[in-house]
Amino acid sequence: MESRLRLIDHVDVRHNGQAVEATVVWKTGQTQVVSIQRARVKGNRESHWTEKELGVLKRLWLATSQDKIMVALPQRTWKAIAHRRIIWD
Repeated sequence: MESRLRLIDHVDVRHNGQAVEATVVWKTGQTQVVSIQRARVKGNRESHWTEKELGVLKRLWLATSQDKIMVALPQRTWKAIAHRRIIWD
């Protein structure tokens, strides 16, 4: 790499599933934070529900507690579960 391109000391990257945040540390000691939000595609998240997951949710929704539903669907957040239930109506 050419010396004129070596302006960055390092970059720390973090993500939470919804956003990526990069902290750029320049050779001068200054830092900059760049935050990138993931694009949301309507319906994209819902298409990933399997028939097995839907069956579990339908069977448990009225019969058990939130905690037990969360245990039965460990890959899903409560927000996603509740949203999936709302779109049934």
